[in-house]
Amino acid sequence: MATLAETVTRICDDLSRPEADDGMGDVVQREVLSAIKYYENRRLGFNERILTFTISATNSYAFSALYANDTEVADVLSIDQIKVTRDGREYTLVQKDWPSLFSLDSLGTTTDIPDFWATFNKSLRLYPTPSTSLSAQVTCHVKLLSVDDATNTNSPWLNDAEDLIRSRATRNVLMRKLDDFEKAQVYSGLEAEALRSVMHDSFIRRATGILAPNF
Repeated sequence: MATLAETVTRICDDLSRPEADDGMGDVVQREVLSAIKYYENRRLGFNERILTFTISATNSYAFSALYANDTEVADVLSIDQIKVTRDGREYTLVQKDWPSLFSLDSLGTTTDIPDFWATFNKSLRLYPTPSTSLSAQVTCHVKLLSVDDATNTNSPWLNDAEDLIRSRATRNVLMRKLDDFEKAQVYSGLEAEALRSVMHDSFIRRATGILAPNF
């Protein structure tokens, strides 16, 4: 389980440069965070979640309400599926585009179980408006919490994707700070190999049903 500080030290070791040498540690840390930002919009298995939240008698929710119960999530990037549970039965809502749903919603209809959902500008909207509280599950692609805290050992970016992030960060330091383009090419190859490994792991999870929800 690697922390940000440990990852920085490992990269400095790879570069054979002390962290204090010309502020190398600070440079490496910036590139680690940049590498994470570069990849966080990619679906890599570990950044997908099934979030649980309670639908109340209203039809609009900020994305922040969806991940309030998950301490590893900083934002919802996209939603794949929404299910609600009532009296022990699960119901899958149907996705619509925002203008269509907004037009329907102007009718002001209420129901025990909503039928449709749509998203716009980090907001989730349901139709018809629920008339009672319901338990909901949201399958989605998420943004994980920042790893700025040097004591954070739980970030998948520094564990599940450690080789990927280290390779990209090292490559960027070599190109931007050390002007060693030949060695940077070596790390470009390592980055591509690490990405294939992470994507393969994600594919296996989906193929075996470990990651994918049961529809």
